[in-house]
Amino acid sequence: MSAMSGPTVADEVLAARVLVVDDEPGNVLLLTRHLQRAGFVHVEGVTDARWALPRFREWRPDIVLLDLAMPYRDGFTVLRDLRSEASGEEFLPVVVLTADTSPDSRLRALREGANDFIVKPFRAEEVLLRVRNLLATRVLHLRLQEHNEQLARLVAERTRDLDAERQFLQAVLDCLEEGIVACDADGRLRFANPAAARLGVQPATGTTLPGLVPGQLHACDGSALSPDEDPLRRAFTGYRVVGQELLVRGPGDDPRTVVANGRPIVSDPGDRLGAVVALQDVTDRRRVEEELRRRVLHDQLTGLPNRVLFLDRLGVALARAERDHRPLAVLLLNVDHFAGINDTLGHEAGDALLTALAERIRTALRPGDSGARFAGDEFAVLCEPPVGESTARRIAERIRSALSVPVEVSGRWITPELSIGIAVQRDAGRSAEEVLQDAHAAVFHAKQRGGGRYEIFESSQRQQLLERLDVEAALRHALAEGQLRLYYQPTVDLRTGEVVGAEALVRWQRPGEGLLSPLRFIPIAEQTGLIARVGQWVLRAACTQLALWQQTPLLGDGFTLSVNLSAREVGTAGLVELVDDVLAGTKADPRRLCLEITETALVHDPDRAAATLRALRERGLRIAVDDFGTGQSSLTYLQRFPIGVLKVDRSFVASMVTNRNDAEIVAAVIDLGRRLDLVTVAEGVETDQQAAALVALGCQLAQGYYFSAAVPAERLAAQLGRAGNAG
Repeated sequence: MSAMSGPTVADEVLAARVLVVDDEPGNVLLLTRHLQRAGFVHVEGVTDARWALPRFREWRPDIVLLDLAMPYRDGFTVLRDLRSEASGEEFLPVVVLTADTSPDSRLRALREGANDFIVKPFRAEEVLLRVRNLLATRVLHLRLQEHNEQLARLVAERTRDLDAERQFLQAVLDCLEEGIVACDADGRLRFANPAAARLGVQPATGTTLPGLVPGQLHACDGSALSPDEDPLRRAFTGYRVVGQELLVRGPGDDPRTVVANGRPIVSDPGDRLGAVVALQDVTDRRRVEEELRRRVLHDQLTGLPNRVLFLDRLGVALARAERDHRPLAVLLLNVDHFAGINDTLGHEAGDALLTALAERIRTALRPGDSGARFAGDEFAVLCEPPVGESTARRIAERIRSALSVPVEVSGRWITPELSIGIAVQRDAGRSAEEVLQDAHAAVFHAKQRGGGRYEIFESSQRQQLLERLDVEAALRHALAEGQLRLYYQPTVDLRTGEVVGAEALVRWQRPGEGLLSPLRFIPIAEQTGLIARVGQWVLRAACTQLALWQQTPLLGDGFTLSVNLSAREVGTAGLVELVDDVLAGTKADPRRLCLEITETALVHDPDRAAATLRALRERGLRIAVDDFGTGQSSLTYLQRFPIGVLKVDRSFVASMVTNRNDAEIVAAVIDLGRRLDLVTVAEGVETDQQAAALVALGCQLAQGYYFSAAVPAERLAAQLGRAGNAG
């Protein structure tokens, strides 16, 4: 037969009949389109597994793409039927499409005769490549069978074309990437192509039965392969070998993973002519699959196990702990103020910090313990039992000590602080998710107590966490549904009693609960990052109201509306642009707007804060320091930042009449403001004695219930109107 006497392998591959069996019509349509676009002209699909075998009998496809999970008849049953139907006829490639990558499913499919696996969701290029390769193998297997049988007949008939046919067959098989080894009816080696030599597979010599060199082939677990498991010997003794996965160990080389397919060579009358084995190198494919599994179960930034793998390990550990009656512990680690690091230094710096912390967690763990990273700044540690409360405390202390060493990130030294929640599990029947929820509740409790500490879970904490989650979800809804309200507390001139300004204070009109104080939701907003959205809403609403008041004769020349900024807002890039946008949109006068910040807002990144506040001051806004005197570097702030207003903290004002020390602190702040030409505002004035004492000390302005509680905009307008009429 000449090289030009028939279609090429590629022609036969594209002319092959492809049957797709999948209960998802979308998958059948998608695979059909991809195959047709690639040049395949005979593609059919079956979406009911019960029709797979009848259609196979009627159409006799050359390859089957088979889903495993189907109603009525699962893929294993269909696969078994197909193998039984095709038995003894020809090599029928079956490619399993499945989302189940468990070893049990793989082994079962291999036992039933699957040739290859494609994990869903699949890539079209991978499907096409594997279909082409298997069909090419099938074509060449059929040609090999045809030519071997023809060769046997020609040898028996002593035809003159034996050498030509043998050379043609050799040329074809030499082109294959699969290793091919064949023996004759006497068990003597008749063929081994170069691909087999590249794999390091050599037939054994001087043995009664044929086989491959002992010691080269191993089972997948690395154990030695018995002679009876040798694929060439099995094929020679009459068995069909389908998808036998083996390890090939050559001298000095890493082991290669191969898949063996073999069959006896039988003549038309049924005489045994020998056996042939094809060995496909799947090492690279297995490595890719292993890497994909690793990525699915590990955090890509730190390399630690992710939540999925951690929960799996925790579930196994819980079952073992329950069986052995030994407690275990889960530690949940949360980096305090991590959002501020991202906002001020950027996400690359945040990633670098998390990577450094992950490495320290690895070194701090005991042998047998398991660490993981969830989303964001959250880590977890599973402490293998037995672990009681005292041991869990020691582990938490060791981790805190290891992680609290300063880390250099983007040229800055950062000292991380951690909140750790500890859940010690003693009760039977608890799921991994439930134990993790307990640890979450303990972390929340640690953060409520100021962070930088660890807390052991108690049942009362679970209710606190549920309440927090409820408030967080409801607050997100409140922002979307317009449930927030602004109230305004007047600022009064202590000498004249005139209302010279007001502070905008947010309230929440929560359905079913009435008007909520900010103490109920602002701390949660700060912990969850919602404070930025709340702050933007407050700024826009306050400036809108200020613009309305500007259009009336109610405001005096010096009237100023104050709006509070959180520490996170001050440290976030884009604050100046936000203020510009709000002022441009509302037409509020920037000279009547005062932004109040706390001293803690200036601590985290003083350089950024100074630049931001200077830019705001250049636009005409006033800057006030709220709760002055409660920080640690107040005088430094007054020198470095463009501050125009000092607000004396209410804690000092409340006891200044009865506590001499607090009275002296108030007097010192007022005197400091006078010397630096700053306006001083006393907060929390509730009695006439406090007001009189402040006047005696020379305080200019004051706020508090003594003058007025925070009121809606219309009531403040009425107060301004009465003041104007009185004037």
